[in-house]
Amino acid sequence: MGGPAVKGWFKVWLYGTTSVVAITPTAAHADPVSIGGVVLGILAPSLAASTVASGIVGGLLLGALGIAANLLFAPKPPKTPTPDTLKNSFELEEGPGVFAFGRVRAGWKIAFGRTDGYLIYQLGLHYFGPTGASAVETWIYDDREIVVEANGAVSSPPWTKYNGSWMTLKTKIGDGSENAWPELVAAFDGWTTNHRVRGIVQTLAIFENPGFSENPTKFNRLYSQGIKAVERIERAGLFYDPRDPAQHMNNPATWTWTMNAVLIALHFRRKRPGVVNADFDFALIGAAADAADALVETRAGENVWLGGAAPDGIVDDPGGGTGAYNPTTRTFSCTGSGGTSSARPLFRWIDAVEPGTRYLVGFTFTGDADRLNSIVLGDETVPLTATPVTVGGQPAIQYTGEVVATDNDFIRFTWDGRSAFSATATSGYVREKRFEPRARLSGGGQGQITTDFIQALYRSGGLEEYRTAQNKIAIRVVDDYPAAEGVIRANRIKRMRVNKGLESVDRPNVFQVEFYSAERQYVVSRVPLHGINQAGAYTGPDWARFESEIALTEEREETLSYEFCPSAYQAQRLARREAYMMRADTGTLVLSMFTALALWGKRTVDIEFPDFGAGDGDVVTKRCKIDAPRVDDETGEAEVAFAIIPDALTGDYLPNTYERAAPPVLPLESYEAVLDTPDPPNFAVGIKYLPGGARAGRNEVRFRMTPVTDAHRAEINMRTYTGALPDLWQGANERGLAMAWKAGDFEGQKLDARLRYFDEDLEGSYFSDLLEVGSLSRTNNAPGVPFVVVTPEGENTGGGGEPLDGWTVDATAPTGLSVVAIRVTASSSGGPGTGEFFRETVDVFPDENVTITVPWADTGLNPVVIEVSALSSDETASSAPAYTWTPPGP
Repeated sequence: MGGPAVKGWFKVWLYGTTSVVAITPTAAHADPVSIGGVVLGILAPSLAASTVASGIVGGLLLGALGIAANLLFAPKPPKTPTPDTLKNSFELEEGPGVFAFGRVRAGWKIAFGRTDGYLIYQLGLHYFGPTGASAVETWIYDDREIVVEANGAVSSPPWTKYNGSWMTLKTKIGDGSENAWPELVAAFDGWTTNHRVRGIVQTLAIFENPGFSENPTKFNRLYSQGIKAVERIERAGLFYDPRDPAQHMNNPATWTWTMNAVLIALHFRRKRPGVVNADFDFALIGAAADAADALVETRAGENVWLGGAAPDGIVDDPGGGTGAYNPTTRTFSCTGSGGTSSARPLFRWIDAVEPGTRYLVGFTFTGDADRLNSIVLGDETVPLTATPVTVGGQPAIQYTGEVVATDNDFIRFTWDGRSAFSATATSGYVREKRFEPRARLSGGGQGQITTDFIQALYRSGGLEEYRTAQNKIAIRVVDDYPAAEGVIRANRIKRMRVNKGLESVDRPNVFQVEFYSAERQYVVSRVPLHGINQAGAYTGPDWARFESEIALTEEREETLSYEFCPSAYQAQRLARREAYMMRADTGTLVLSMFTALALWGKRTVDIEFPDFGAGDGDVVTKRCKIDAPRVDDETGEAEVAFAIIPDALTGDYLPNTYERAAPPVLPLESYEAVLDTPDPPNFAVGIKYLPGGARAGRNEVRFRMTPVTDAHRAEINMRTYTGALPDLWQGANERGLAMAWKAGDFEGQKLDARLRYFDEDLEGSYFSDLLEVGSLSRTNNAPGVPFVVVTPEGENTGGGGEPLDGWTVDATAPTGLSVVAIRVTASSSGGPGTGEFFRETVDVFPDENVTITVPWADTGLNPVVIEVSALSSDETASSAPAYTWTPPGP
């Protein structure tokens, strides 16, 4: 139901700021409570005290601040959505809805902000939900990457503090089941349980103000420039997949996240007015989704090796003969031997390949190149193709192939060494062979889902929509040279007009390609196609620059933009086809209406063209793309526009020829930490205390750490696992800078641990990398020898064994983590105290100092021997230093 609407307008000045938030209400929408037109914008830059704006903001009738999706994202006139808009953060105004799909970098719109004491709250809205429960991959604040723990605490400097954080970020997935944020309900009387903000992916940011007067240095470091935008790199949206029987087309709770271009296009196509589920052929769309998921080869990775410096290591096969390799000249040779065995030098060429990865391998040899028997990568023989070539005027052979690397990551060349030979490697490469799904989409925007937006999705995914014979909507992935859906016979063509493409002075001859680039932090960026080598020659792909035409005319550049395409390689596949089709021969056919009706819904046909200059009736058949027929009711004829698919698109697609590498990654900045990042904890072990002590029977996990320079305090976190999924991080107990412990029986469990340090001002380092323990084991190693000082107490002024006050034993446990106790025994070899007369065991941590008092015992004139040992969990003892006290003589 709708709540009360607040009329009039407010202008809110946040004290100590230059920010003025103007709020103008409009008619309220209901569901469940109307916002009433009042929304507080982004908090002010100056946050020096808890009283900031409290008097004014408190009078804003927050009881009317029910935020509903249909108001926050109310319709406005359509805009052409672009994915760049997702990164922007705004103070909220009533405006167009924001939507997102695939993998995106999403900013937010500030829906609410207010202070409560030293806590500052901001509620930011990202885009329409739902999205997945674990969608966020990277958090960003002020254009810097930050780490957010499972409980929402930001653990990146300068936000981290001992046992906590100055910033907490919590999120909701926008699935419509949202309840009001309990933090806001508890902090503000006007925020009620009705303020649910349903159906929108959102983040609640809670900033703690250290106080300007209390901690000016920390305040300035955190807030001197105000509060900045929170962004997220995430997997956005959930999408219906007709291939999955567990999913229901009308139940988003059953949908899953995907970047599949067909499924994302289907999702938004179903949102267009005037269509219902019965209008779609979901079986054909599912088949198209399979085609979009199919892996296609892309440009290979960087060369693992491409000539140059001599690789390391050579091993000779024990077979007959003598083999050698000269790393300076890269020459393989053999003096030959009798018999039929082969001398096969083994050569550790590279150490950088990964088992299970497919590689392209190529080497060119001069000399006795035909004596090469095989190339082996790891344990797998490379299927070789031998191609005669010429190098420096000399005959050579280039061997190429591909193979999946196994565990032995080196290349071995085997040669026929039954007689002398010499062959020199003049060039070579090993490149990772890469694949990606054929058609993906990512991005988003704001505004209504228009026809232009749907067409932009189709274009970025390389898709086209068509109607089936049953007049159902279907989607397919477009091929460079698609199969013909029909034939237009020459004798069916009444008239024809063919244009030999655009005139060379008009058609584009230089092509730039734009795509939605994760490498450039999720903005539309160009693919670096147009390389020039040192000699000034063009090194880009031929389809992107038609040099022969440019030499005769001039450059005419065309930018092909695929704003929702997340891959530089997918964009290049699409651009190459579009570039050639833009330069293709086109024309118009005039057909009878009945012939044209047979073409309805078809996009690719074979057309028979008269073969002028040949015999009568001879034809040339060309594969063509056609538009829908245009019917003239008066003449009973129809015109069909066509474009002849160029021959360049008929052959195999060669990614290493037609593609160039994606732009270099533009890394996110990180906050600078005062302290160096520590190494991971050195190791972890389990222990169990002995019976009888204060910690009798207690289990612990213990960690050893290496402190960084200027460290003043340590903080270590650990987590266990439930099945394959990690549990929440939990704190441990630090003893100094180099050791920590956590009570509990973790033996046999998988666990991770990480570490950070703080300086005297409690400025923290980054967390270390993880120490990963597959199965925690208990250590029973013999501990090291304790450091012991024994001091006799009291006076012995007379002889004959007059009583003392006893002995004080100060013992420092060894540093090894296996120690659980210090044991002190005292004994004598004769007299009334013959044998052991004292034994005490005290629980200890490593490096812990304990004091034990051995009481006086009358041993006559017999010496007293005090021994101190360190014990492990199964009472394995260290060697025991002995202290001997000899009574004074009579």
